[in-house]
Amino acid sequence: MRTTSTRGMAALVVAILVCGCPISPCGPAPVLRQITLTPLSGRFGYAMAGPYEFTGTLTKESPGASEWRLEAAFTFPSGGYDVGDVEALVMESYPEQVRITIPVTTPHPDAVVIQVLMEVPVAATIQASDEAVFSAWVSETVGPLP
Repeated sequence: MRTTSTRGMAALVVAILVCGCPISPCGPAPVLRQITLTPLSGRFGYAMAGPYEFTGTLTKESPGASEWRLEAAFTFPSGGYDVGDVEALVMESYPEQVRITIPVTTPHPDAVVIQVLMEVPVAATIQASDEAVFSAWVSETVGPLP
């Protein structure tokens, strides 16, 4: 009886090692870093500032327009960084809650990278009302070794 449960446990360990974690995603969870939104004076929208010298704007062409335009850029300290598509989650409440997430993959600490400032532009359009309340984040994960 004992050998059967030992064999079953050994088979489970081998399956986890070969196939990966069955319950939760393997690897560290992304680190969320907040992007600061400051209301613009004279224009309808916000100035944005965040990690990796992230700067930009989130604006509307005019009050009442149906879409917001995010135009920004990161300035990374080296090569090896990757920026994914901007994700905007619009929650249908009043006022609308809009959570903007920009995924960034950083180079692995042991990766060999070129030491040069790399500017990477980011752009997106978001459908939301004038009263929408925004929060913005960089979702940072570490990339694998090349």
